[in-house]
Amino acid sequence: MPGRFPHTLASGLVLAGLLIVPNAVQAHGRGGQGPFGHHQQRSVHRVVRHVRSLTGRIVSISAAAAPATLSLRTGRGAMVTVNISVTTRFLRHYGGASALTELMVGDRLTVWGTFEAGAGSVFDAARIQDLSLQRSLVRVEGRVASISATGGLLRFRGPGLFRHSRVVAFTYAPAVIVMSGPATTTVAAIQPGVHVVMLGLYNRQARLLRVLRVRILQARPVPRPTSTPVAATATATASITPPATLTPTATATLTPTATLTATATITPTDTATITATPTMTATVAPTATYTGTVSAP
Repeated sequence: MPGRFPHTLASGLVLAGLLIVPNAVQAHGRGGQGPFGHHQQRSVHRVVRHVRSLTGRIVSISAAAAPATLSLRTGRGAMVTVNISVTTRFLRHYGGASALTELMVGDRLTVWGTFEAGAGSVFDAARIQDLSLQRSLVRVEGRVASISATGGLLRFRGPGLFRHSRVVAFTYAPAVIVMSGPATTTVAAIQPGVHVVMLGLYNRQARLLRVLRVRILQARPVPRPTSTPVAATATATASITPPATLTPTATATLTPTATLTATATITPTDTATITATPTMTATVAPTATYTGTVSAP
């Protein structure tokens, strides 16, 4: 057997090398004492914000454009304020793209995001999925062209489903929801000229949009006042400057009236003595009386 000893020794050395090298590599990788010196392991600290989800119904919406807030009532009855930013993503029930203008009071939502530090009732939303919205709903934005008893015509912008026309006829569903700002309203607020977003089911054959919800973005434009000529009525007030001073002027008019009284005495000597006493009365305007006595020789 002496001829086989070198082969046995060589096999033993190879096996020993296979066992030693992995141990050295393992010690080096773990930060222990390896063949190239001592290595220490470094710890890494990370700040992790736990993403949570909330499910509830919308109680109120502050605005139709971000940034905005909405009040959400959860299944347990708790009220949570959800902050919506320009980066918040909106989805419909089956994953279709949505928008803030499509959310309505009463919709059931699932919201993903994080609670603000120290505030257990303020939630920053990263993604909102409206479980009340189906993917097949058509979204049209434009201005109302005309109104009828059951619907009207909407002049819209963008291609969408209506490539051959810029006007679509619409009718209201029985349970249509209309919102203007943070409050709900009625279809009476939809008037010609109003800027709206409509969601509904479109009938291609009838070319009719059955509206399920309406968001009013801009109210009806205020008509410009028309000028109507009005007859002017002048009122004059007389004033004298400086004040007038009136000086009365009297003119006397004399009307003499003579009254003669004569008494005759006849004596036999044919000598007569006549005594006359005249009386004169004068009238002066305004009133003046003069009395005089005239004696004749």
